[in-house]
Formats: sequence, C-alpha cells, structure tokens
Amino acid sequence: MSRQEIVDRLAQVVEEVKSGKGISPGHQARWARISLDAVSSLGDAMLVEPALEQLEGVWVHNPAGGGAVNLKVAGIYLVDRALDIGVETVVEDLFRFAETGEVDLTTVYLVEGITIPETVTLGGGYSFELFHTLPKPHAALPIFGKANVPAHGWGNPPSCALVHRTRFKVPMQSPAEREAAPMFHVDSSDVRTTMTTALNAAMLASTGAPQFRQQYHVITSPGWPYMDCGGFAGSERFPVPVPFARPVQIERLAEYFELMQSQDGRLEMALSKLQSSRQRISNAERVIDLGTCMEMLLTHGEGQSSEITFKISSRAAWLLGSDATSRVEIFSRARGLYGARSQAVHSGIISTPKGANSLEREAELNRLLASYDQLCRDLIIAVCSTSFWTTKPDWIGLVLDAADVSAH
Repeated sequence: MSRQEIVDRLAQVVEEVKSGKGISPGHQARWARISLDAVSSLGDAMLVEPALEQLEGVWVHNPAGGGAVNLKVAGIYLVDRALDIGVETVVEDLFRFAETGEVDLTTVYLVEGITIPETVTLGGGYSFELFHTLPKPHAALPIFGKANVPAHGWGNPPSCALVHRTRFKVPMQSPAEREAAPMFHVDSSDVRTTMTTALNAAMLASTGAPQFRQQYHVITSPGWPYMDCGGFAGSERFPVPVPFARPVQIERLAEYFELMQSQDGRLEMALSKLQSSRQRISNAERVIDLGTCMEMLLTHGEGQSSEITFKISSRAAWLLGSDATSRVEIFSRARGLYGARSQAVHSGIISTPKGANSLEREAELNRLLASYDQLCRDLIIAVCSTSFWTTKPDWIGLVLDAADVSAH
C-alpha cells in the first residue's frame, strides 16, 4: 500500500463524512460522533503499510495522555483533522511521526490576575498569550467562557494564558516491553517550575497577584494517531480573594523571566509573601506580608539580629539608592514599612495616616501601601541582579561600599 493510496483512502472517507455518512448528530466533539465503521477502510490500509503497521499496539505517552496505538481507531482522529486541515497534510505528518516519533506539544496554563495587550515571547518556547492564539480542543472549550470562575465564588475568568510550545519526543514501548516493564511516566516538573518562574516575573512586572487556573496539553501535529488532548486539569487553590486583573509592563517580562530563572528557587518565600500581600483584604495582614518579604531579603544569611529596623533600612538604602537623596528616601520608606509591620504583628492594626477626612486618610494609606509594595518588588529585582546574595552575604561590605575589604 503506497502513501498515495492512503491519501486517496482518507480523502474518500472525508468526503463520506462530509456528506453525513458515518457521523451522528449531537453535541459531543466531532471525532466522538464519527463511527468506527466509517473509517474501517482507512484502518485496513494503514495496517498493510509497513511504515505505519509498526505503530500498531505500541504504547505511547505524553503529558496530554496516551496508551496503545490502534490504527483502526486512529482513523477517527485522522479523519476529524483532515476535515479542517487537508488530507495530504495529515498523511504527510502521519508518516513523519512514524519515522521520527516526534510531535508538536503545546502546554497551556490559564492565568488570572493580570492582563496583556499582545503576545509576549519569553524565550525557550515560553510566552504569555491571549486566548485567540491558543489551540482550543473541544474538551477545553468550557474554560474559555465567562462562567469559568472559581467554585468558591472569588475571582474572575482567566485573563490570559502562559504557554509552552516544544517539539516532543514521544517515548514508546512495544507490547512485549509493556508486559515486561511498568508503564513509563512523562515527567513535566521542569515545565511546571519554569511556568511558576514566568508567573513570578509577571507579578514583578505588574501590581497584580497572578495565579494559575486550569491547564491542558494539546498535540498540534495533525498526524498524531491518538487523541490530541486528554482533557484539562483544575488548579483552584484554597479560597483566596484575587484582585482585579492588573496590566503588565510587557517590556519588562522577558528581562524579569531571565532574572528569575537564575535564582534557582532561592527567592521562593519572599516572592510568596509579595504575592500573598496583594491578595489580602486586611491592610494589617498586607503590611505584615510586605514587612516579612523585606526582612527575608535583607537579613538573609543571619540568625537572630539586633537593631533590626536600622539594619534593614540601611541595607535597602544602599542596595537601591543611587545618591544621597534617594538613599535617605528609601531608608525612610523601609523604616516606615518595618514599623508598620511590627505594629500590625503586635496589635493587629496599623495606624491611620493623618488627614482632613476619612477619604484623604484612606488615599494616603493606599499610597503608603503601594510604595511599600514597590519597595519589595524593587528589592527582589535588585537581589536578582547582583551576585552578593549568597549563602552568607557580605552585608557590611555592601553598606560600607567596601565589598573588597575584610572587616576582620
């Protein structure tokens, strides 16, 4: 059986399905309504083609799912794709997969809490994208609707997506190997870790508190002889308020993504505190989170410490300040944050700023909290951009601007 004969057989089945033969009405995905009888001739043709017959019964797996290849059943998926893409394209890619064992895999993590105006490429196959650029398999369609809000009632539909596109080498086991060894597992932990890094970069490039929602994987290679998407996974966390989606400085995203990748998880707790501070309803809880974030960054490598307020404030000033005026301003702001944090820890409240009326006092409090948030964000970026934040940083050398001089 030649490749052209398989093209002709697929084209014949496609025309029959278009005319209504072998496909039932209903609201299921189209492939689920195509009958096995309708594609049986295509399956028979593939089974006598040596390049394709070798796939029969082979166990395949990828993050989207998998199992044992059945070429008769595979005909359903191939016909379904050929209805949209074209017969020749599907057959050509089917033979390519049989030869190389590679497919194009798209991993989609929906994101809530930030907005982007356009696709932002991060590098390494990662990007932030709007919904219209994403592959939308039938099983994932419900997650794009306005009704997709967390079950606990807080939050909004996803506002964008974090995407990873890659050429994936599909591991395979023959039937004999499958009987002799346990089913292999596809480890996608590296992708998940990098996705989290990218989400943290988006947090630093905005004032939002982004978090993941649903996720799914799609095989976009039209010749893949299996389902292209195994459904989608939920990712709702314990109920927390999610603020309105905030715009992202897209020109900073790739830069911050690269900075975050170089940290190897060292800033995870500080980033977590900045994230949680933006989800708080209580201002006292928010300032506690921000103060804790700042303390983690500026007392790293030390045990119990005295004169903590002065140490933190002076370190922040010298880490971020560019001249005397800016260092004094940063010193004062850091001291104000740590003072508010201490008050909130010990009394459960923070002092209301002075003002002529309640609206002015609330506006001043919001301004202070925003400045404290920016301080923590700037400190994280500064730490990522320098090499001194080691297991035991030389804080004395930093503050005295004497990194090359021993203090002992």
